[in-house]
Amino acid sequence: MSVSVATNRRPPIGHRARLLPPEVCLGAACRLFSWTLPFILGVFGLARIATAAGAAITVCPQPVCRSCGPISSCLVEVPILVSGDRELDAIGFDVDFPVHLSYSGIARGPVTRAWFDFEAKWTAPNHIRVGGFDGTGTTLAGTDTLCVLSFRTVANYQGNVRTYAFVDDLEGAEECTAAVQVGGTSTSDVYLAVVPKSSPMECCFDTPDGTELQVVARDPEGTTGFLATAFRIVVSPPAVGAFFTWTPAPGVTSTGESPVDNGSASSVRGVTVSSHECATLNSTGVELGTITVQGLSGQHDLFIRKIFPAPPEMYCFFVQGCDPCPHDMYCLSRNYDPVVYHAIVNAVSCGSCGRVAVKPVTWGGIKSVYR
Repeated sequence: MSVSVATNRRPPIGHRARLLPPEVCLGAACRLFSWTLPFILGVFGLARIATAAGAAITVCPQPVCRSCGPISSCLVEVPILVSGDRELDAIGFDVDFPVHLSYSGIARGPVTRAWFDFEAKWTAPNHIRVGGFDGTGTTLAGTDTLCVLSFRTVANYQGNVRTYAFVDDLEGAEECTAAVQVGGTSTSDVYLAVVPKSSPMECCFDTPDGTELQVVARDPEGTTGFLATAFRIVVSPPAVGAFFTWTPAPGVTSTGESPVDNGSASSVRGVTVSSHECATLNSTGVELGTITVQGLSGQHDLFIRKIFPAPPEMYCFFVQGCDPCPHDMYCLSRNYDPVVYHAIVNAVSCGSCGRVAVKPVTWGGIKSVYR
């Protein structure tokens, strides 16, 4: 792949012809000049044009497959690659995309990054026109990124993006189509729970030495496929002298020392667990691992929260579904870092506990457990 800046370039005929559009040429002399200018430029640029016409070029969107969580829309980026051996200083082409994609914007690639002008505009529903020009231009030798188109869409959708109607230095390229597939889940009912193995539906329980807790992933609707998650269990207040032994469930790989954050000063708190094969969640839950407890006395709260540290764009525990796409970790909450489950141990009397709703309206009820 090689891209260099060309010098002493003539803009191609198609671009030059548009420098004096008909609507600004009112006089006869101006109209004559606007018609003869492309011819004059063509005479002096025949060698370059013939070279360009003889060199094959392709302009193709790239297939995209990604996962989204239960949000109104997620961002999908579609790279447009250009391949060939040709000088480029003015280009234009059309892009069609399906109704479930909403055009969001365009970013320049290495080929067009330094150009004087490069943009995309709506011309019809689900259709944009991409074009640009530059006085010095770019010499393309091989394959590089022309631009990246951004779209918004919802989870669980598949369609095609098409490039076609190429003009100027892209003339001769054939139309090209690529699939855009968006997987993920559209439900926010998935959650994690930490419960006694002997009574998995209890959220308030005692923890005598040797108590075995289990961490489970649940979906009351029983419709979500599950491959992985990343989380930690915060002990509040920290239990001095308590020990927690983490054992991943059979068929599960765990990365990280322990999911229990008992006032740890470790730079990484929590674990990432992944199932060896897709598991369908249900209301009882799929076991991710067990925690054997020693020395946990007195009343404490156990809060399931996101792994720490986590990418700043993620606002809760991560979940990875069984999508056909390369699996992204996505978040099942909105706009903040919630507690998704609250257990109470060794309480004199049990208060409210269990799953914590993750919608913003619940903020006032659970803000006391936030950092």
